[in-house]
Amino acid sequence: MNIGKVVRDAVGQVAPSVGQALGGPAGGFVGRQVSQVLTGRPDASEDALRAAVAEMTPEQVASLEAIELQLTERERIAAGDRADARDRQQVSNDQTPARLAYLNLGLLAAVIAALLAMSFWSIDPPQTVLSVVTMLIGALLARNEQIGNFFFGSTTDSRRKTGLLAGRRG
Repeated sequence: MNIGKVVRDAVGQVAPSVGQALGGPAGGFVGRQVSQVLTGRPDASEDALRAAVAEMTPEQVASLEAIELQLTERERIAAGDRADARDRQQVSNDQTPARLAYLNLGLLAAVIAALLAMSFWSIDPPQTVLSVVTMLIGALLARNEQIGNFFFGSTTDSRRKTGLLAGRRG
């Protein structure tokens, strides 16, 4: 679902986390929830959403705020889960996560090297192979981001989300 900037900004005024989530990786899921609240349909057009945003009722605002609280609670739970995993790692000193991280980095380097070699030697693999390799690179890159967040934390996101959580409690 493609939610325009006007709708995202208007929803963001009422529920900042929801507005921000609309532009992020969870945008499709959150967009369907927002669309359902504003229009009664999970797949409303951008024009219908824009019209609904212009005439939001107090009940719709309350529903958007409820979505905001759900997102905040989910993030709080996820942050606690990551903290528990890091604490477990410090206490147990288990080498498995580090080995898996190295394996993931090695696989990513190997796949990229194979693509470069195919390009260098003008090898033209079938389209299905390229599709699988593209998905593999995407999965490995996503896993690398998760690995970085596990070992080093995601400082920017953590600060933003901590601020949002603190604002909700106060």
